[in-house]
Amino acid sequence: MRCIAIDWGSSSRRAYALDENGQLLAERHDQAGVLHAALNSKPGQRRDFGAELTGFIGDWLRQGPRTVWLSGMIGSRLGWREAPYLPVPLALDQLGAQALEIDWPAARMVCAEPPRLRLLPGLSQLPEAGPADVMRGEETQLLGAWRQWQASGTAAGDETLFILPGTHSKWAHLRGDRGLAQVLSFQTFMTGELFRLLSQQGALSSLIDNTLPLLEHPLAQQGFDQGVDWARDEASSLLAQLFRVRAEALLAPPQQTPGSAVDALRLQAAARLSGLLIGSELGQLRRQPALRALPLLAVGEARLCAWYARAAERLGLSLQCLDPREAHLAALRALEGLGE
Repeated sequence: MRCIAIDWGSSSRRAYALDENGQLLAERHDQAGVLHAALNSKPGQRRDFGAELTGFIGDWLRQGPRTVWLSGMIGSRLGWREAPYLPVPLALDQLGAQALEIDWPAARMVCAEPPRLRLLPGLSQLPEAGPADVMRGEETQLLGAWRQWQASGTAAGDETLFILPGTHSKWAHLRGDRGLAQVLSFQTFMTGELFRLLSQQGALSSLIDNTLPLLEHPLAQQGFDQGVDWARDEASSLLAQLFRVRAEALLAPPQQTPGSAVDALRLQAAARLSGLLIGSELGQLRRQPALRALPLLAVGEARLCAWYARAAERLGLSLQCLDPREAHLAALRALEGLGE
């Protein structure tokens, strides 16, 4: 075994192990994220992330990996140790060079010579470069996604806009510089968090299903498309359109089967809310023509990216979706200098 990467986020963590040729040997994941409620329930006592990591990949450590790379919220002030933010513009090959070395005594319980444990930094955007912003975890995905795109044969030019949907959706403007990916700027949208909050609390919560509706369901597709169209309406504002989601559900005509009618209305209302929020996010490209002219690439969970691609098409945009798992593997190979 050559190396291990841990993508340790707020709600979950995922591990990958590569051999000397950069081939995937094993992977695993669980829900022990940095913000896991049960694991953070002891007042005044910090979690022992070192012991947790040893328990998570202890059997892999016995196979002699040289390096374990950590990325994500594990490097925040809520995690194991706070890693610095590197300001953009930045060449992504600097991530490995700027990683923090962490002592890991718990690893010695399972192997005599523990691997190097390296914590990757996040990125920041200082006011002089654009609106203040930060990211942690997505920078590693960007490193791999750029290499994935360049190797795909579909790359058009050396400049693109990556969209990483999620709780906090990230847009990152990347440009190739002598073969290296440079992050020029980025911006964050609270799209996923707004959907969760609005669907679980307040005036909309009793009228919608708080899970993202299935793309294959005709009512979900119809409701989502309506929401995107509402977002495109420049005569109204997002704040007004949000209440329209509630009004449409309240005024919908009764149906013959009350039980199924409630389910259908909740499904369609959720889809409208999703379409409205995603459409509002992607609609910002109308105000940023320089970004709109770039190839648009989404990296994220397949179902969510499918919704983004549907909204983009309705807005007259073309959005290509990349596999986040393959992006993480490509990033790990880049950090280890494999496959170059």
